[in-house]
Amino acid sequence: MLNMNPKILALMSLGTSGIVGGGVYLYTSNLSKKTYLTFDLLKKEKTRFALRKDSDSSFDSKWKAAWERYRKAHEVSNGKYQDKDSWGIANWSEKKDQGEVFHEFKDMCERKYQSYIASKDDVEYLNIKKWCTASKTIKELIEGEKTRSILPESGEEASWKDAWGRYKEHHKEASGNTYKSSNEWGIPEWNANSLGNDATANFKSKCKEQYSKDVDFEKELSDPLINQVINWCTKPV
Repeated sequence: MLNMNPKILALMSLGTSGIVGGGVYLYTSNLSKKTYLTFDLLKKEKTRFALRKDSDSSFDSKWKAAWERYRKAHEVSNGKYQDKDSWGIANWSEKKDQGEVFHEFKDMCERKYQSYIASKDDVEYLNIKKWCTASKTIKELIEGEKTRSILPESGEEASWKDAWGRYKEHHKEASGNTYKSSNEWGIPEWNANSLGNDATANFKSKCKEQYSKDVDFEKELSDPLINQVINWCTKPV
């Protein structure tokens, strides 16, 4: 009769799946490798979010962009696409030439969210992240980190004054006595207002415009606009 390690027997009695620390995984034959639910990992992405097939029309452009990335990945020449696609999407051959996203593609993304992977470095996870997600806005990214808050459109004048001071400081000439003739964000009336201490209405409007933009899909956290908004349009929580 075989003598089995009590720890192994205990694991066997639990079955083949379990949950640890809120992360879902499956035990493999060696009882050590974890397999994570794709959707759980996507929820932890700082700059992206999973597109859902039942989303309203405000997400149509984001779905269209995702579909275009999928098509582009299968392009063999200008306007010509592979006969078979990576995910075997139904009706691919009939719809690969159309620019509008179709429900079979959305359905496939939903199925992929329920798949399991070994790590975030898996090619399959990277493909899902590329083809089934969209960028968060810079505001959403900053608010999600919970260390800085976006300055409100009205009020908080002292904080706005500090932010405006940082913006001006960024544009000082090397001598430190004068300001550059142009400014990073192209704020109107720059020369007329650069010496004032209070944040201008144009500066506040530009902040809202910038933090409402999506994080650059390819650059992600390397998008330089993120740090600009943090430095010039936020305050500590």
